[in-house]
Amino acid sequence: MADLTIIFKEKMRQAYLDFKLKMEQGSLFQIQERLAETIILVTKERNSFAENELLIATYNENALNLSNTGKTYKNVLEEKIFTDGFRVFEEFLADIFTGIFEVFPFLLLGKEGKETREVIVPFDYIFTSPNIEGCKALIVENRVKTYMQGDNISKIVDRFHSTFNLTLTLTEDEKIECQRIALIRNIITHNNSVINDIYIFSIAKFKIRNNFYSVGDSILPHLESEINGLRATFESIAQKIVYDLITENNLKTLDERNKSLST
Repeated sequence: MADLTIIFKEKMRQAYLDFKLKMEQGSLFQIQERLAETIILVTKERNSFAENELLIATYNENALNLSNTGKTYKNVLEEKIFTDGFRVFEEFLADIFTGIFEVFPFLLLGKEGKETREVIVPFDYIFTSPNIEGCKALIVENRVKTYMQGDNISKIVDRFHSTFNLTLTLTEDEKIECQRIALIRNIITHNNSVINDIYIFSIAKFKIRNNFYSVGDSILPHLESEINGLRATFESIAQKIVYDLITENNLKTLDERNKSLST
């Protein structure tokens, strides 16, 4: 098991480093937006934009068009940073599941495989362009997709225990906050950042206590705070997941289940 342990730990470490890098890029986008606003303001005040007059005019026109929708450049960028942050966390979870199956492949024959030894691979992968590694990657990718699609984010996190019987130290409050962040993402994506009845219903359904909004509220004035909260929550959870998965007990659980399914 020693070799598998080393490989698995490295995959978990790399998944976390990739996640951290992408989250830090979001922070840089925020800084760049502030710098851009400052540069444009100073340029206007100094009347030093003759050579860039058309560019500034375009900026002003777009800013006016945005203001007619109730938004600013800052709002639009923050919406993107928030939704990107959520996507990065989902990608991190997918990378973790992928790492588990790549190192312990017989786990693919578990519950979702209905204890059979059959997997489906497209014709082209076998006959047109035979590539065993490509086949393996596709099988893992398809399984991971079934874990990531359709479920709420807290259920996806719970899969580490429900599917693999792994022990995580995440608190119930952390999982609830994950779900609240997911609801905010949905409001940004599907309802122009305005709280609706679906959001309020979901808050009650998931027993989320730390709700700050009512129907009709815009979350735009609070997006910077929401981004900071998302970043802190997801970074803490990602760190815990990686640390927990490489503990001796969880590594033993993965190895023993993998071996039991291999026979």
